[in-house]
Amino acid sequence: MIRFAVTSRSCFRAAAKHCRPLRSGCYFSSTICAGGKAPEPTESEDIVRHTHSEGPPTPEIDHPNAPKPTESEDAVHSDRNAEVTLDDLKRVSKTTDLDPTKLKDQTKASYFGVASNDSLHVAGGSKKGVRPLFSRIQNDAYDVVIVGGGVSGLTLAASLKASPHTSALKVALIEGMSLESAARWDPSPDQLSNRVSSITPASKSFLEKIGVWEHVYPERVQEYDNMHVWDGVSGSRIQFDSFHLHPVGQSMAYMTENINLQHALLSYLSESAATGNSVTIFDNTKVEEITPTSVALEDVDLSSWPSVRMSNGSTVYARLLIGADGVNSPVRSYAGIESRGWDYGQHGLVATLTMEWNDRQNVAWQRFLPTGPIALLPMPDGKASLVWSTTPKLAAHLKSLSPEAFCTLVNAAFRLDMTDLNYLYTRFNAEDISAEFEWRDGLLPMEDEGAKFPLRVAEVQEGSRASFPLRMRHCDSYVAPRVALVGDAAHSTHPLAGQGLNLGQGDVATLSSVLEKAVVRGADIGDEVVLQEYWAERYPVNHVMLGVIDKLQKLYCTDAAPIVALRSVGLDVVNSLDWVKTMIMKQATGV
Repeated sequence: MIRFAVTSRSCFRAAAKHCRPLRSGCYFSSTICAGGKAPEPTESEDIVRHTHSEGPPTPEIDHPNAPKPTESEDAVHSDRNAEVTLDDLKRVSKTTDLDPTKLKDQTKASYFGVASNDSLHVAGGSKKGVRPLFSRIQNDAYDVVIVGGGVSGLTLAASLKASPHTSALKVALIEGMSLESAARWDPSPDQLSNRVSSITPASKSFLEKIGVWEHVYPERVQEYDNMHVWDGVSGSRIQFDSFHLHPVGQSMAYMTENINLQHALLSYLSESAATGNSVTIFDNTKVEEITPTSVALEDVDLSSWPSVRMSNGSTVYARLLIGADGVNSPVRSYAGIESRGWDYGQHGLVATLTMEWNDRQNVAWQRFLPTGPIALLPMPDGKASLVWSTTPKLAAHLKSLSPEAFCTLVNAAFRLDMTDLNYLYTRFNAEDISAEFEWRDGLLPMEDEGAKFPLRVAEVQEGSRASFPLRMRHCDSYVAPRVALVGDAAHSTHPLAGQGLNLGQGDVATLSSVLEKAVVRGADIGDEVVLQEYWAERYPVNHVMLGVIDKLQKLYCTDAAPIVALRSVGLDVVNSLDWVKTMIMKQATGV
């Protein structure tokens, strides 16, 4: 039998009035700081807790309709650890209209709490009170456990803490790498990370809404309002600008380093912790194993809760386990969710470049070559980020070249035809490559420089060249009982449209909204019925975007004459129809 203390009959009436089964009622209160230590209680908290050394804390919930206890009733309930009997429940039923037998069973289920400050948040209500704990797992059980400390995982943690409805949830985040460098990031004006992302207006608005964007270093953000895209075989072009967005003049996207976003998110979480809404962060800690919980707590069934064993020897239990852990997601494997797709047989080569001068045009450039698209995206202070999708063999060759030869080939890839490019790819000597390029580039009209082609690349930042395999993956579902997937754990795509991070941000925004509604309704946030709303809303949106990107990749990775002619006509037609370009831009930017 579960025991809990009462101080008066009115307290117990109110507690019984609020009793609900575990799946529909109680949520842990989040007051654990990063590192796992609970903050010291304030004087007011000590008054509310009335902590007793020989028993669990005492409920102090007042109900406005409960009659005041008499002296005799207080005497009956003066024992702080009094066992709740059926007779007690019968007396309560007179004022609550509840069946005493059912109430007893319900009380066993709903008076289960795990919280660092010994308090429990009742979803959908404004009252908070002290509830008894099961000390064996009080420090290890969480409402939400997020696996993955990338942008998606950290954004979800920040979003939960930003909402007044979900801020009391007890949240933990597990990350295999150290987050120390991101938390203490002090950007160097001369160095940029090669891991950058294009942030759409919709993603920026969401980060602003939850209070994260104000922590971003603005000098490390470069907006752009114009984009040139063209066929590397036929030369057909399409141009997008901010005219096609509403409101007119809004930027198309914002380029920034991923570490800038991570730093901003960690800064927000640190600021949130100072107000009492903290997240427990286990960084530099890998997930060793995820299994169903085997802990038995009297009449409370935790068998459906995922149990996460970590490399530091600790184990945490999750009411809801979030997989924000990338393409090879352990959380997805645990949930048994199938991921389907294929590899593109291409590698994405990234590098940080310095242009000949800072023209301040804020233009993004992309050329579709048969081996894959090459894109040059503006960054602050006359720098640019290169994303060159090409064959694994050519990617390895480009990384092996001297900085001078590499820059020459990047300039050539935006200007020369495939015959000339294939010849230059066979050269290794920097002077030889430069001479061959200059001779061929001299045949091009001077007026095309800066109008049809980007400015020339002058330097490549040392150590910034890297490559990674490209693939498309999409899960059959994003949810399972007590499991939800976000970001690359649920889907991954080709970088040609710059949508990877933004799709993940869309997942987080929708999941946060679903969890917020569940808490307000008093539903179990880990129930698959609750989580299905998230999957139903995000899957079609992501499926359409992944499909479009995949078809574009296949359409342009060929130089077959009939296909080239067909796609060129289509591109020219779309470029002449502003309403079509507006529709495309609205879909891409999320506005």
